[in-house]
Amino acid sequence: MKDIEYKSINKKHWESLIVDYVVYDPNTGAVDYREPSEVLHLGSGIALEVNEAYLTLYKMRGKEGEWEIGEKCEVLYDLPLEFPVGFNFGLTTEEIAKMAVLDFMLFLAQKKEETL
Repeated sequence: MKDIEYKSINKKHWESLIVDYVVYDPNTGAVDYREPSEVLHLGSGIALEVNEAYLTLYKMRGKEGEWEIGEKCEVLYDLPLEFPVGFNFGLTTEEIAKMAVLDFMLFLAQKKEETL
């Protein structure tokens, strides 16, 4: 993470993108699985993905217009969320990214209580 500077992440330049989540065949190196995934591009190839299972910060692979996440990109941080498959937070990734840490934790606790 030495090439990532916190100061370089500018909220005014965040961009919602659809990128490919890619899994490669370990024997051939060919694409085994590809699925579109919504991420919040924070700049410098850094992306935030939020789904029912994880909140993940990636250093994406590729270049502008051809970004991908998955097996061959760097996972900078991965936070397990453990909600049921298909769970909808009711917020966009950008809204979640803008929340204070404590607000986000309280939000998750409330959502977890609602799903029990």
